[in-house]
Amino acid sequence: MQPQYITIPISELKPGMLVHSIAQQTGNLTVKHRGKIKHPSIIEKLIASGVQRVVVERTKRASVESIQALNDRKKTVSSLKPYLAVRSNANQTVTPDINGGKGKLLAKHYDAPATYAEEVEFAENLVKDLNEVFHYQRINIEKGLDIDFKKIDVILEDVMHSLQRNSNALLCVSMLRNGGEYLSNHAAHCAVLMCYFADALGLSYDDCKKLCQVGYLFDIGMTKIPKSVTHKMDPPSLEEQLTIQSHVQHSLDIVEPLHFDNQQRIAIEQHHERLDGTGYPYGLEGEQIDKYSRMLAIVDCFDAMTSHRPYQKAASPAAALKVICNPDYGYDQKLAVKFLRAIGIYPAGSAVMLNNKKLAVVIRINRDQPLKPVVRTIFSLKNMDYCAAEEFDLSETDQQISIIKPVIPEHYGINLAKLDIVN
Repeated sequence: MQPQYITIPISELKPGMLVHSIAQQTGNLTVKHRGKIKHPSIIEKLIASGVQRVVVERTKRASVESIQALNDRKKTVSSLKPYLAVRSNANQTVTPDINGGKGKLLAKHYDAPATYAEEVEFAENLVKDLNEVFHYQRINIEKGLDIDFKKIDVILEDVMHSLQRNSNALLCVSMLRNGGEYLSNHAAHCAVLMCYFADALGLSYDDCKKLCQVGYLFDIGMTKIPKSVTHKMDPPSLEEQLTIQSHVQHSLDIVEPLHFDNQQRIAIEQHHERLDGTGYPYGLEGEQIDKYSRMLAIVDCFDAMTSHRPYQKAASPAAALKVICNPDYGYDQKLAVKFLRAIGIYPAGSAVMLNNKKLAVVIRINRDQPLKPVVRTIFSLKNMDYCAAEEFDLSETDQQISIIKPVIPEHYGINLAKLDIVN
């Protein structure tokens, strides 16, 4: 297979990468033979010699091998789902970072709606717009046109504004409104989660915005995959999986006119890489994988697992978090724990069973007591029917209501996409 090349700043060169040539320098160093960077000291020497940018060679791994590794993981996850769907993380004591972690989004101030209900209404319209704008981009791509980044940029600014004002509202709505077309919902929810995750990690305002853009567009290449493959009811064949893997390059081609910076492009390119080297397209390992890519891999997995797809039923958020926090699946475990802390053990918008024989939706997370969020009842297990909405703050001192376990609403015939979470 022919090698591929990418030019990167010397600051992004990492051990394990193959250097083909020097692209920019202030000195006169030459590379006679391509070579793998085996130690950070080599990078330090290149920097000291005035090297500023290098051309890195990447040879794609054997696709069949990467697909086999992926399928092995899917089989393991599938066998665990009956257990994961009903088990909570009740013994964990990590504390979530609510409303933006270190608060870089607060670097700019936006007028806030007067009430939580108004913010929820704003979030409802925003999620609809995110889906419609993505659909509009899909039509452009099918016509051979460039995507309209100005339209995207405006709506992603609204995402950042809403998260700054009241993150629980948008996180809850984007989790609940996941019915309909998978790809547009996936783009909308990943944009929200990436921005929120970046803020929880204390990244800069500009980085939060860049990752919001990446979250919205990283899978845009799936629009190039035939619907006969993406909408197939049965699991894809080996040949179809090879076709699906090509979406990464399609995404890079589609965003090329947008002038994404190098780290944004690398995030898209590497989001299916895994720390143990079993990912694709290059089989990178550990620190060879960019931090943005490792963040995106976590968000991508979480939303994909908790969403309905033609050949896969949705798992509970608790199940998805358990997979992400299991080192056997190749996700960055330090980032996985930080993601768990950011969205909470019971994420906003997830469904839970209460000890009063009712099901409820988590509408707000309590920072200091992650096992005791604010919930709103939706369904009576005694009557097996919808019930009047009651709101309980489980963190209150005298509160007798508690969570038994997370649940999958569809198991009870509940359509959360049609649920009114305010009235």
